[in-house]
Amino acid sequence: MAVAIAVVCSLLCRPGGPLYSYELKTLDSRFYYRAEVHSPERVAIIAIDDRSLADPDLGRWPWDRRVHARLLRNLQADKPKAIAFDVIFAEPSKNPADDAALAAACRASGNVILGLYPGQLRSRAAGAGNPETFAVAPALVAHRPLLPTAGAMVAPQASLGQAAAGAGALVGVPDPVGIMRRGVLLVQETARTGARLYPTLLLKLTSFAQSLPIENMQIDLSRAAQLGPGRQVPLDSQGRFLINFIGPPGTVKAVSYVDVLQGRFSRGTFKDKVVIVGFTAEGLLDQHPTPM
Repeated sequence: MAVAIAVVCSLLCRPGGPLYSYELKTLDSRFYYRAEVHSPERVAIIAIDDRSLADPDLGRWPWDRRVHARLLRNLQADKPKAIAFDVIFAEPSKNPADDAALAAACRASGNVILGLYPGQLRSRAAGAGNPETFAVAPALVAHRPLLPTAGAMVAPQASLGQAAAGAGALVGVPDPVGIMRRGVLLVQETARTGARLYPTLLLKLTSFAQSLPIENMQIDLSRAAQLGPGRQVPLDSQGRFLINFIGPPGTVKAVSYVDVLQGRFSRGTFKDKVVIVGFTAEGLLDQHPTPM
């Protein structure tokens, strides 16, 4: 009897079930009241914050891509494991030398992951990158209809994409009520025949930083993703994984972009860490409600 009741409750609480909204609310409470979780020591954030945007030497956003090249050169000495840009570099710069400078810095670093933008049409601009370069073919993808789709994937500018260690889709899938509780691993492009698959930025970054080739992964979107030996990610019935929120904004310490650019950080701050460069400034922040 107890087993039967448990099975029925589980089915009622699944996505689309009549008790799903209550399951989400209790999930939020479990995050809020659980014991303190320590901030991950191997992850660091470089924040494009209000102070960086107000710096007179940087000017208004978007910044010259030579600025990002300087940032990468400053980080090289600290030897981070990987650097991911949660920033779109799809359009060529007005001055080709700016793209060349950032491409050279990406190539010298050897560990830079850039963002793909899920859009509706592929870019036809001169110098536009080819997204197919970043398509992946895992060893197994079961229940592909559960994958989120994009009309077309927009790649980084061609020279940047060629110089980067990889790229992943910048995508989030909120719950029906608009709260970001779960994430996805793959996105399926529908603009062309073949329905190519692209990793999300998170999956590509994990693959690179932990030396887990995506072509060896086995992903059953109705159950779990086997990323590597002993590396399994449980998935719900919609092919999404539960985000383990460790705390409210600010739990993972961020270093201001302008401080890194000007060398105002202790050596070793980023050593062997996964570094994510992204927005925290008001007006530019890609903000979503979360349980925390």
